[in-house]
Amino acid sequence: MPSADERPTGGRSSALTGEAEPAELDTALAQAATLRATAAKAARLLEQEDLAWRSITEQATAWLPAADRVALEAHGLQTLKRAETWAKEQGDTLRQERFAPIAAQAIANWNLLKHASSVELHDIAFGKQKQAIFDVRADGAEANALGVMSQGELLALSVSVFLPRAGLDESPFRFSVIDDPVQSMDPAKVDGLARVLAGAAATRQVIVFTHDDRLPEAVRRLKLPATVLQVNRRSHSQVTVHESRTPMRRHLDDAKHMALAEDIPVEVRQRVVPALCREALEAACAERARERGAAAGTDPRLVDERIREATTLRGQLGLALLDDPSDHQAINGAITQLGADANGAVAALNDGSHGKYQGSPMKLRERTAELVHAVMSA
Repeated sequence: MPSADERPTGGRSSALTGEAEPAELDTALAQAATLRATAAKAARLLEQEDLAWRSITEQATAWLPAADRVALEAHGLQTLKRAETWAKEQGDTLRQERFAPIAAQAIANWNLLKHASSVELHDIAFGKQKQAIFDVRADGAEANALGVMSQGELLALSVSVFLPRAGLDESPFRFSVIDDPVQSMDPAKVDGLARVLAGAAATRQVIVFTHDDRLPEAVRRLKLPATVLQVNRRSHSQVTVHESRTPMRRHLDDAKHMALAEDIPVEVRQRVVPALCREALEAACAERARERGAAAGTDPRLVDERIREATTLRGQLGLALLDDPSDHQAINGAITQLGADANGAVAALNDGSHGKYQGSPMKLRERTAELVHAVMSA
């Protein structure tokens, strides 16, 4: 009987022996490796999701007590919101009440400044964004008129609002500084501006910088208390400040200096001094005419036009003294009332303007100064 080693093996199958072919074994091993990798990846993903959910669970667990308290205190929250709304409404009301005097003063200022303007300022209020809302109307229309206001009107409106706010009692500053508010204003508004500034100066020092001579002229004509300083910049940026003189005072001072200048020939002084004296008297007549016009409520533009039309010295005196430049007999009588030598002084000034004055330049200057004082006091 043959031994086990000698038995034939060629017909024995792998299925019966349990042995795998090499190719099948490689495939099985590859599949097993893939499954292991997939399982490891799935395990990592599960771990990540578990960590994420664990964090959310912890947050939710921590949030729940607070949510429970909110639910329990929901009624109190509503009460708090109502209180907040009430506080805002009261704040708006208090703000409006506090601003009401400012708005009233701004409207009063505008009424002084708006001369001959059809634009009316009805009210100033605060909107939801705490922005000022101007109720400005033109010709009575309810539409907002800010868009049709001129540059001068807008400037006057801004000054009207600025001064009351700057003048609040709680303001630590006892002064206001305004830079060139006269620009773009017509003469009537300049008069109103002078009055508004004078009113503000009752409780504050008001400092105004301007290149426009109309404001100082209006202050003098309306006899408002003010100090006018003139600032001059000389070479090398040297700045000098001195009190400004009225045109008539400036001409009289120049006439005095010229009359006393002995190094200048007397013939020259006899021509120059009368011209300066006449300019001083003409300036006095113009200022007095403007004062009379302001007192009568006459439009300043009309007054200035009448001053330009009065081309003779006696006509200007008639306008200043009688508001009539054409009644020569009445003018002569009014000049006589200025002083015993008033008509003679006027005649000398007329002669001097034609180079015919032969008297003392200093004496003419003194006579003119007396005449100027008399005109301004008439």
